[in-house]
Amino acid sequence: MIANLKKNRSPRRAFKYLLGTSKQARILGGQVFGRHLDRLMGQPIVDRQNSSKVVEELSHLFLSHSYINNYATGSVRHISLGFAHEDGYVSDEIKMTVVTRLMQELGYADTLWVAIDHHRDDPKHERVHNHDHIHIITHSLDLNGSYVKDYFDYHQIEAILRESELELALKPLRELDLNSPDQPVPIVLCHTSVEIEAELIPPVVCHLVAIQDENHHAAPDLSTELEPLNIGSLADDTSFEIA
Repeated sequence: MIANLKKNRSPRRAFKYLLGTSKQARILGGQVFGRHLDRLMGQPIVDRQNSSKVVEELSHLFLSHSYINNYATGSVRHISLGFAHEDGYVSDEIKMTVVTRLMQELGYADTLWVAIDHHRDDPKHERVHNHDHIHIITHSLDLNGSYVKDYFDYHQIEAILRESELELALKPLRELDLNSPDQPVPIVLCHTSVEIEAELIPPVVCHLVAIQDENHHAAPDLSTELEPLNIGSLADDTSFEIA
């Protein structure tokens, strides 16, 4: 598995993008509630009216919770998870097992969070997905209004994913054959738009010291432990990806 972690201030923008009808999004679960959420839980959201209702319901929940702390700014944290192509179609049970473990071990069990599944076929996305991927939106404040500490999220998420791969018989990222024509070229993304960047591309190695060009030159050596690359900080968004 590979993960992408982002922090931003706009839950409405994040939900509007993630619940776009072209993505056939499904609410898999989470610590959220609402009439439309309950009614559409687990169902593909392909109707624009239903999408708008769920976006408004989730946005209201997250924005309302921010008022518990007058100094809250970066109220939303967004974790994207991509499974390897070799894992095939991953069951909802396995997806939620990984998500629930992440939320508990990262300290988000006592706050608002929701897991959103996307269909592989998204005609509005520039890249065809050949793997399953899900998104987690979690509030940065717990139910008492205190920020959930995230100083070591990178290391914690990586450890959790490696442990989950072993327990759930999922394909470890470092075993992927990057020389295979079926595998995507390793790249690092850095967009200025949260909505564009929010979509996870097929499994890639993200803490690279070299990037392949269109002729597949300068392939990274995965046998060497590399330092994680902090992609950088934007005005309202900080992102990095982990392998």
